[in-house]
Amino acid sequence: MISKYQNIDSVFKEHFEKKDIVYHKYDFAYKLKNKWVEERLISFNHNTDLTKLNNFLKSLPREYQIDKTENFINYIAILRSQFLCLLLQEKRYDEDFFHMTAKSRYFYDYDQSSDNYLKDEVKTDLTEISLKKIIDSSFLKEEDYLDSVFLIGCFNFFLQFLFSSDWQHDDGYINVSKKSLSDAKSFYFDLFLEDISETTKLEMHDLITEYFDNHHTKININFGFKKFNDHTMFLEKDRDENIFLQIEENLLFTHESIHSDYLSWCPASRGARDVHLLWDSRESKYVNNAILIDNMVGASKVLGMYSDFISGEQKDFLRYQKLYKGETTLINLTESLYEDVPDLVDIKWYEKF
Repeated sequence: MISKYQNIDSVFKEHFEKKDIVYHKYDFAYKLKNKWVEERLISFNHNTDLTKLNNFLKSLPREYQIDKTENFINYIAILRSQFLCLLLQEKRYDEDFFHMTAKSRYFYDYDQSSDNYLKDEVKTDLTEISLKKIIDSSFLKEEDYLDSVFLIGCFNFFLQFLFSSDWQHDDGYINVSKKSLSDAKSFYFDLFLEDISETTKLEMHDLITEYFDNHHTKININFGFKKFNDHTMFLEKDRDENIFLQIEENLLFTHESIHSDYLSWCPASRGARDVHLLWDSRESKYVNNAILIDNMVGASKVLGMYSDFISGEQKDFLRYQKLYKGETTLINLTESLYEDVPDLVDIKWYEKF
């Protein structure tokens, strides 16, 4: 087995740091630096395209994935409403999966103390988030976090994630019991807004009261996130379609013999794979002359293990030109790759560890 943290290409090593590990045969491993991830996230700060942000997060090592609650405060501090909206989309998808399959994925499981089956450890981490901690992270100016639209979005986020047990929305609205609404308000004002000025609390109290005076026990699932509506619909559409997507025509280094009407890949595998294999629907097998790369670890694996099968132009692109912001790059390999390395698929070298 090949650790994703071993043999990082020398060009990328400045973006990684060594860490001790005890669960693998190696004594140390390479971890992508927080600073590199944060700098890339900051570049998404004013971009309302949730799909691009989602692609970037999916391309990261597991410790930086969207379901890792230990990252929530920094991610919210950097991206504000953008991350909250994307996380709610992931939450709804995860909740649908849980109720339809009775299988745990990220946030939900049976035998939990919450009425909505939210995992206890997820609930604990969420309840420890406060606006003061977000402000103290100092990614943005304090006034940027006191924006009323962002704060309304925070209330909606906690209401849906922590307190609502209604996992199916009706025409964009979910029903909220009076108790859930009361509990959400208590958490929001007493804990999330703790140590925040009374002026801000009063403003948010008036806005929330006015909203529920008009809507009673219903809340729009996108309340506070309206500018992301078009993109959330696109994300929902992606998840409803076939799990395999055809290769985009504008991918770099596309070999002329590869046609998008029969070649596809599985975006749902991004959380588990550093390198993405391509499926040939004509032959009903993985192709042996091309792969998709969307991250530096995957690029390092290919450059380190199979450098002889890649052109100099493609090597230079992976090392010096690729942005690594979640975009996929198709890399052509020699036709003899699987013949020279017959157990390539069997050893699962493309998986994250």
